Amino acid sequence: MAADLERNLEQELAHRFESALAALDNEIGAMKSQHAAKGLLLSGATLGKVRELCNSLLDRLADDLANATEVLREAPEFNQLVAGRIVAMFGRVVLPDVPFAHARLEDAVNLVKQPRLLDRLHAEVVAHHGDVSRALRTRLERILLVAPPSPNRVLISIELVVLVFSAFLAGAWWRDPRGNYEPLLAIGGIVLAGLEFVRRVRKPG
Repeated sequence: MAADLERNLEQELAHRFESALAALDNEIGAMKSQHAAKGLLLSGATLGKVRELCNSLLDRLADDLANATEVLREAPEFNQLVAGRIVAMFGRVVLPDVPFAHARLEDAVNLVKQPRLLDRLHAEVVAHHGDVSRALRTRLERILLVAPPSPNRVLISIELVVLVFSAFLAGAWWRDPRGNYEPLLAIGGIVLAGLEFVRRVRKPG
């Protein structure tokens, strides 16, 4: 069922979000060390970098979710997935008011003694969350519009190749009746019969 696919996607996204938060804290720690070495730790550069890292986390998560959705194209329930529901899932896991970013930005503005900048910086990450969500929806709609290859299309393609080859042999046989074409034509007939058997077996019910 599509609900199972969505549930699996959401669980995977939540797991990736937890891992991304741990990586984000490591990146912020490394950035603070670099800025301290350059005498920039208590400057606006630190604030800008924390905001940038929070935005990058949102970008990566949205990209991961789109890629995970594309991997599911082979699932029978793929065409039942709805872009809007997957975007809503992104909003449930990474809340639109991005509390993860607020907490880390608050630490940063307190570090540089500029608490009045917190609301502005947080609003910028919230706006980026909106931009990412809209871009994600557009990308998902493109992915979901592309139907997975049907097994019947594969069978039909093979049948066309066999029919063209058989027609070629029949024409050669007509031009040169002495040629030994019967075995090849017989093999073509067997292949076509086998494909029809496969189609009947795969047919639901």
